[in-house]
Amino acid sequence: MKIALITSFNSFDVGYSLTGIVKSQIKMLQKYGNHVELFVMERFKDTDFEMEYSDLKINKVLPFFHMTDYKSLSEVTSDHKKMAVKTFDALKDLIPKFDVVFEHDMCFQGWHVPLGLGILSVSELNPKIPFMHWVHSIPTGFKDIWDSSGWSPNNFIVYPNKSERLIVSENYRTMPEKIRVIPHILDIREFSDFSRESKDFIDTYPMSMNANIVQVYPASTDKLTWKKVDRVIQIFGEFKKMGNSVCLIVANQFATTKRPKENVVEFNKIAENEGLEVGKEFIFTSDFQPPKYEYGISKRFVRELMSLSNLFIFPTMGESFGLIVPEISLTSGALLVCNRSLQQQVELTGGKAVYLDFGSHSINHTGVPDMYAQYANIIMSALSSDFAVMTRTMIRKTYNMDNLYKKYYLPVCMELINNCKKYIKIIDVPKEKVVPIK
Repeated sequence: MKIALITSFNSFDVGYSLTGIVKSQIKMLQKYGNHVELFVMERFKDTDFEMEYSDLKINKVLPFFHMTDYKSLSEVTSDHKKMAVKTFDALKDLIPKFDVVFEHDMCFQGWHVPLGLGILSVSELNPKIPFMHWVHSIPTGFKDIWDSSGWSPNNFIVYPNKSERLIVSENYRTMPEKIRVIPHILDIREFSDFSRESKDFIDTYPMSMNANIVQVYPASTDKLTWKKVDRVIQIFGEFKKMGNSVCLIVANQFATTKRPKENVVEFNKIAENEGLEVGKEFIFTSDFQPPKYEYGISKRFVRELMSLSNLFIFPTMGESFGLIVPEISLTSGALLVCNRSLQQQVELTGGKAVYLDFGSHSINHTGVPDMYAQYANIIMSALSSDFAVMTRTMIRKTYNMDNLYKKYYLPVCMELINNCKKYIKIIDVPKEKVVPIK
């Protein structure tokens, strides 16, 4: 798709939340192969943004004017009517090449009335192009600038939640079917400034972002047995049998010689035997772009993967302290499941974790039939009872750009493009009629 994104920005001010929303939209749309062009004010100046988005065409065409917070269309001055005409002239020859137009907070804001009027006039000339108007709040009372009942049928309002859809349609004087709900993007990769390598890893293994249950287990490749990674695999196999989507990532180090590489192969086979799909639901980081990560991945890379986790099962046979436990907790707030056979694990976590018996270097624990199925049920109950962990999991899965593009942006755009195909241009709007003031 070719998408025009129109804003009133003079720069990307970090203190203005809307700029973050627009940045995320640009990155998401470009990631999925769309041609995006940004339209901004003619005095736009932001060197940092232009360097970061060097592959983005930025059209600095919207006219500068001294803004007034209009309460009514009847108040618009003759000078500002001219700004509406200038806006129309700046866009009328550029917009027809696009499939969809996005704009943010321009048609209902008193400050932006001249720009909004020009944009609406352009929409009238292009009935087959859907114009999607993002609004970020609901007005109270009534102003005629909030009345969208007379807009051409290719104009739609976009609001970020379903709960207030009816109120939005009432306050903007339109029908509910003219409202589309698209949540805002809150992607941990962008919010936390993930490294390029972490983003590439998630793109390669999307279950790390989208699974119901995610664990990252840092371990040296020669200590996989000591760390009882096989026990974690067994429990994840049980989670999958329950109908959960899962992703277990072993952030392994020193997979550089024959025996450690054999360990990787051996544990991949264990995962397969437990019903986990290797390279999708069970992953060694040393298998990601080998041999680049066979020695291990960077601290930042590990930390960013940890932040995706909502669970950390730690059945290790012995630890003097176990740095990984507080690291996981500080990084992700994941539910901790520690080895009750190691008293130091209870001490380290202050009795605030889930404790299960896995045995240790000094305690033999042979277990009982179906022990790991029982453990999986205990852990699932603890997970579902932890509102903080479950909320964080829901937000990770729901508001990332991949999920929102596939479930909202792409379907809505395709639907509206198809709907607008039935509209035909009745008559060109003469310049003297460009400002639709009733």
